[in-house]
Amino acid sequence: MSTEDKALRRRVEHEIARYDIDFSLGNVAVVHSVVYLSGKVKRTLTPEGRNVDLQKLMTTIVDSIRVIPGVADVAMDCDLLG
Repeated sequence: MSTEDKALRRRVEHEIARYDIDFSLGNVAVVHSVVYLSGKVKRTLTPEGRNVDLQKLMTTIVDSIRVIPGVADVAMDCDLLG
């Protein structure tokens, strides 16, 4: 993994952390500036997280990742739980 891909992965992880989801079983990989999201995503147990539409929120997250400078594309293959 190139230094640029490592830095981009950290930036993507930071972006995901801004949202009220449990991505602890998720994985972020970056290869040649393409972001790959995989694993399992769950709602959080907070009152705000209980009413979240995960599909809609993941679409929002993917859209926010796409505008990060240096991101060529985003591929999401996450299992949405709950």
